[in-house]
Amino acid sequence: MSEALYGKYRGEVVLEVDPMEQGRVVALVPVVADQPLSWALPCSPHAGDGVGFLMLPPIGANERKSQSKRRIA
Repeated sequence: MSEALYGKYRGEVVLEVDPMEQGRVVALVPVVADQPLSWALPCSPHAGDGVGFLMLPPIGANERKSQSKRRIA
């Protein structure tokens, strides 16, 4: 698949230990691909510089991933 993706997609977290320690997760998003996608930030109700909190979903949790524009090869 090599199309741009926009919006939010529901997926299942398969990896939560971000090597760059940025709070990212890897998720399987069946409506987009049959294999896990690359690192992405999980949806957060409120976050920004100096505000919010980090709460990572555990492996197996249902999660929504937000994509503003992304190409999947």
